[in-house]
Amino acid sequence: MAINGFLRPRARLMQHLGEDLIPSDRVALTELVKNAYDADASIVVIRFVGPLSRGLGSVEVWDDGHGMSEATVGGSWLEIATAHRLKNTFSESGNRRVLGAKGLGRFAAARIANTTTLVTRRADDNEIRVIIDWGRFTENDAYLDQVPLTWEVGPPSYFGPDGEAELIFSRVEAEAGQLERSLRTDHAVTSSIVSTLGSGRRHHGTLLRLQQLRHDWTDEELDGLRAALSRLLPPPLPSDLEVPAVPEFAIYLDIDGQPDRSGFVGAAPVLSTPTYRLFGVVEEDGAAHLSFETTLRDGDPEQIETVVRPAKTAANSCGLLQIDIRAWDLEASSLRELINLQVGTGNVSQVRQVIRSNSGIALYRDGFRVQPYGDQGADWLNLDLRRVNNPTLRLSQNQVSGFVFTTAEQNPELRDQANRVGLIENPQYEDLRQVLLALIALIEQRRYSLRRTGETEEDERRRSRGIFDAFSLDGVRQAVSRSPLANDPDVNLALDEAEEELGAGVRRVQEVLSRFSRLASLGALVDVILHEGNTALARISYLLRRLDRLSKAGDDDLQKALEPVTSGLQTQREALSRLFRSIEPLSGRKRGRPKKVQIQSVIRKALELIEGELNQQGVTATIDGTDQLVTVDEADIIQVVVNLVRNAAYWAATIRDPGERMIQIITDRQGDGSLTIVVADNGPGVDAANRDIIFDPYFTTRPEGMGLGLSIAGSITQDFYGGELELLSDRPLGGATFRATLRRRVG
Repeated sequence: MAINGFLRPRARLMQHLGEDLIPSDRVALTELVKNAYDADASIVVIRFVGPLSRGLGSVEVWDDGHGMSEATVGGSWLEIATAHRLKNTFSESGNRRVLGAKGLGRFAAARIANTTTLVTRRADDNEIRVIIDWGRFTENDAYLDQVPLTWEVGPPSYFGPDGEAELIFSRVEAEAGQLERSLRTDHAVTSSIVSTLGSGRRHHGTLLRLQQLRHDWTDEELDGLRAALSRLLPPPLPSDLEVPAVPEFAIYLDIDGQPDRSGFVGAAPVLSTPTYRLFGVVEEDGAAHLSFETTLRDGDPEQIETVVRPAKTAANSCGLLQIDIRAWDLEASSLRELINLQVGTGNVSQVRQVIRSNSGIALYRDGFRVQPYGDQGADWLNLDLRRVNNPTLRLSQNQVSGFVFTTAEQNPELRDQANRVGLIENPQYEDLRQVLLALIALIEQRRYSLRRTGETEEDERRRSRGIFDAFSLDGVRQAVSRSPLANDPDVNLALDEAEEELGAGVRRVQEVLSRFSRLASLGALVDVILHEGNTALARISYLLRRLDRLSKAGDDDLQKALEPVTSGLQTQREALSRLFRSIEPLSGRKRGRPKKVQIQSVIRKALELIEGELNQQGVTATIDGTDQLVTVDEADIIQVVVNLVRNAAYWAATIRDPGERMIQIITDRQGDGSLTIVVADNGPGVDAANRDIIFDPYFTTRPEGMGLGLSIAGSITQDFYGGELELLSDRPLGGATFRATLRRRVG
């Protein structure tokens, strides 16, 4: 006989879900702010009433939204995982795409405090008051349906005439008006909101009073909250962007006894004055229509039409993106210019700190930020890691503040994780990352070019200094941080200026070492790989022979079962052996032994090394011209060809039709006896602004490139063969064309 059973959750599930689904109090408060936004509020006031210690104090969240009826409280707010937002994707006014979807927002209240009091009122309706003691959910091991909740319904008190809501909103209205009159307004405080606050809307809305805090709120936590809230809504954007207008919505912090931390939350003025700015649209197919502007030169913004997504990833398209990425140089000389533009800070150290606290690439969906993208420290694009590998070119996380705009309709595959913190890391998410890295690379290229062009005599002097003239300041900074001088602006300014000297020394080191040590270290690395790899292969061969003997000594079933295993392992061992033989010419032990070879035979070896990459990118490489018998070191030629072909393949892969991605390698002997190797592709070619700097060590136009390929190829061509590596104007395939000319040792 079949018996029906039912899942029956224990009440303590509420506490576990609050802790597990909402990772921090900061995220919890952000969720409650989103609820106010979904309720069509024009403002949300967050009040902290001290002492802000565990078990004491309270946090209050007031909004002037439309409020909830008794039916809504009982049928939606108290219903766990309600489908209300899934069925109603727009707010009651129809003007806002709602941010909540899973019906889990009330767990945010349980995360913050032990007791929640909900007070809500719709216009011309009664006021509803609900008290929830979350501690009761862990008592007596009760089931969820055994913990009763009651509420009161009666005439308005909090949201009635002369009620507490009216007092709070009136005070906020007065401050907003004062800011407006003093012209200190930003996106969070506008005349529209001032007008709204004075319209009587304060007689409806919702209050969440969260008492007996579950965690301490330190000054650091409060500052982190303000920083997070300041980026919930984007700052003013270029008129060129067709981003849907964000409805009027303001956030006000009221922290008991801390007026300096209280007030309207808005974007820092420094965000309006970046040194570099790239904004525009990226279509689904990767075609980008962008504008670049900088304070380092006058004139209209540069218009950029490019492709930022190779066609091989088109199937994973993250959808249409609107972007606005801003970047700064953090040297004192650059930041002093911002002070001159009156960005609201008094000295270089303060400006630098404001930029750092507002740094990061923030992601917005339907006008509201998706956490944690844009949080301080959330380096989801690994910008700092890129900079470690190439500090000359790359921007660090704390130099960039970006705003990326999506919609639920145009970017449906960029979906939230269950805990509302971060997106599901699917192929579309990875595609989004690659697009943004390509855009940041565009800023880095233009920044490098502008800084190189604008070098002063002082900059030249610094670049020519000895590489050991600058020393690490880590020890000094640590000592200062532990001393009374930690917050002294003059001391910090002196350290910053000294750090600039150190940066100049680092750049000089890179320029010198990139031309020589990379060549030697590559050979040493190959030596290690060959030695360790061949040792491992010898051991594998011994084990395979032993396994074969054991299988033959066993029964027929064992031998039959082991046969495909040993066969497969033998095939893989042979594949590794072939790979080691193919890279043997790059070994340091082989260097310095030139021999007579057919040049096209060496080029074919180079192509075999990267055959897998070419196949993955759908690129066809052909060898043309006249084959020549030359005396060269095979390792040198392989390095030159591999570096040139890899660059060519990357850019050829941006062609949308895989059948048209081509690379042509042409060899020929010139009248003076020199040998030329030409590598041409049908990619987008080299931007005119970069033609003079592409051979600089560490400069690259690839989003995650090192910037050493052309430098290494040029060094080999020049230092070992008395020739040169050139970018040609003649473009037989329509893309970039490089020519390596070898003059010595090629007879």
